[in-house]
Amino acid sequence: MSQSTKEMKKALKGPDFLQRHFVQSYGWMENNKTLLLLALAATVGTIAAIAGANYYLEQAEEKERNALAAIDMMHQEVAMTWSKSQEDAQRRLVELQLKIQSEKKGTPALAALTAEKDTLEKQLQGTPDYTKAAGDYLKYFEANKTKPTGWIAGLRASDNLLEKKEYAKARDILQVIVQNGAKNEFYNVQVRLMLASVQEQLGDYDAALQTLTALNSKNEKSLEPIVLLNKGRIYMFKSDNVNAKKLLDELVKNHPTADESRTARGMIALM
Repeated sequence: MSQSTKEMKKALKGPDFLQRHFVQSYGWMENNKTLLLLALAATVGTIAAIAGANYYLEQAEEKERNALAAIDMMHQEVAMTWSKSQEDAQRRLVELQLKIQSEKKGTPALAALTAEKDTLEKQLQGTPDYTKAAGDYLKYFEANKTKPTGWIAGLRASDNLLEKKEYAKARDILQVIVQNGAKNEFYNVQVRLMLASVQEQLGDYDAALQTLTALNSKNEKSLEPIVLLNKGRIYMFKSDNVNAKKLLDELVKNHPTADESRTARGMIALM
């Protein structure tokens, strides 16, 4: 038998590398059971902690969404109740007008019908009372300024403020949303445009221009017409017709078929 064959048989009879490694590892494990158990417990504890944290976050997020949905429901109920009352008032007003036409002049009945008609006409000129819902939206926003649900609540609160012409308060909310939601396309673009409009309404033209200039979007080219139009209009309000015309001319040249270009041509004609 050759020397190489003997060595091969000897190698086959003895433990191979994996076997020896297993035996050594097993021996180490036997001598370090406590350490291994502690490590295993720590690993299991970490996994459990992560799972628990994720579950807690999911529950918290669901609670936040439900809270916002409850405010939405309240807002919707106010709108529906007001809409129905307006429809009822409109029907009653038609009835009153017919009765007034058939009633004799100078009678107490005519006076009563006329008074009711006047009351209904005032009611029809009114608006829904969203005071409670608006207050709750604002509270929700204050508690969730860094979250998308908070931004939604903030937008709804600002809508109510704008309807009441409380532009400064609406501006403050929109500024926070733009700052915290800058990485979100909708909040970076649409809300930024809203903010610029409110700043313009307040006469803070420089701030409005800065807001529009800071607009950075992946759809920037498609937004260019409205940005140029808004900036051109703001420069007109600043009595800076040179810069206004420059921007409006750029709009008309680069986007001749855009709706904003028709408006721009009219504005240029007024200069």
